[in-house]
Amino acid sequence: MDKYAGSGLRTLLLAEKVISQEEYQEWRHEYSEASKAMSKRDERMAEVASKLEQQFNLVGATAIEDKLQDDVDKAISAMKEAGIRVWVLTGDKIETAINIGFSCQLLNDKMELYLIDGKSKQECLTQISDSRRLQINSEGLRTSATVVSGDSLFKIMASDRITKQFLKLA
Repeated sequence: MDKYAGSGLRTLLLAEKVISQEEYQEWRHEYSEASKAMSKRDERMAEVASKLEQQFNLVGATAIEDKLQDDVDKAISAMKEAGIRVWVLTGDKIETAINIGFSCQLLNDKMELYLIDGKSKQECLTQISDSRRLQINSEGLRTSATVVSGDSLFKIMASDRITKQFLKLA
């Protein structure tokens, strides 16, 4: 699956698990309670879900090409040539975002990639500081790029201090 995703394909894993009605009803009650929690709701729901999401039997896997619409790469290239700063936002995994970056020519093999995927605000700030070494060559082209996970972006935007550091990267 990682090999497929790494080569730019959209992947789907198919699996099954047989559970009893009693086991399902117990899980459903726990999940319902977690969904009503006033604090840490997402974490509680994920914890309950993970109890059920184990020991599946693999049924199959699919991988399809995830293509951009026609001429997206040309439009982005033209914007870059005009001096417009381009950011791409995607709700996908970092690997998919990187593949999209390559397919629309925002990234290339000569670039050094910096990943910001910190689990805490401090870790994000440290990764941003490391990313500040962005390089531009003699032709005015970037030789490095930064890719940010969605969770890290939320952490960055929740802190004015980190947001200011992050925006300096642009």
